[in-house]
Amino acid sequence: MGMTSDKKIIKKLTGLSIGKVFLNNIEYDAQAKGDRQLDYCSGNFHLFPVIEDNQSDNWKSYLDKEKEIFKRVQEYLSQNKLSGFGQIVVGTGTLTGIPERYMAKKGMGINNFFRTLTVEKDKRFYVILLKRFYIDEDNNVNCIFGKVQFYSSLNGKINEDDIAKSKVSIGDGEEEAYPKIIHYPKSYKAQNEKMIRCSDTKQKVVVYNPKIQGNIVNGSIDSLSKEIVEQFNAFVNCVEKNINS
Repeated sequence: MGMTSDKKIIKKLTGLSIGKVFLNNIEYDAQAKGDRQLDYCSGNFHLFPVIEDNQSDNWKSYLDKEKEIFKRVQEYLSQNKLSGFGQIVVGTGTLTGIPERYMAKKGMGINNFFRTLTVEKDKRFYVILLKRFYIDEDNNVNCIFGKVQFYSSLNGKINEDDIAKSKVSIGDGEEEAYPKIIHYPKSYKAQNEKMIRCSDTKQKVVVYNPKIQGNIVNGSIDSLSKEIVEQFNAFVNCVEKNINS
């Protein structure tokens, strides 16, 4: 795994620039310290906020609630024996190398910005995010925490190497990486099921912004979890239908 926050390298590999991070309609700059914004091996972006000391409680409260929602969603999915899902895994969402002030023992204790729930079914991976990545009209990649996003692919990743192109150099050294195919949608808005389509790339990626009525920041954990499970099952069924049609 290799990571960078270098704007020139990110632009060269993805054609994109770094935008903003949002929570509850509040805009934050994306944290650039520690070379963690782009994993240039997987193509995953790691966007998390620059947080002032007086903002840390809001983020800790949100991330604690996010943890409880993922736990409840995992329980509900496990109870659905007809789903055909394999193991249901909730990642811790931690990221090594972020600034110490975010760490549990040395600061805010909120290094859980990247939790995901992943299931495998019929040799595909299906993933739930409680954050929504999107590309704006200025080709900036942004991330809204508290907005749900689903994706599915053959390898469990949302972005992939563009192997039709030659590798490019990373910085001034001898390290190289493929340019990336970025599958983030061009809008943060909710989509309808007619927009669920697998890419024609190697990993057959599909990314979807479901319409969730509840508010993750302020809503009920139980009702939100049930709504997410309902929408996720519909997403999986729709992907399977498209694959088999």
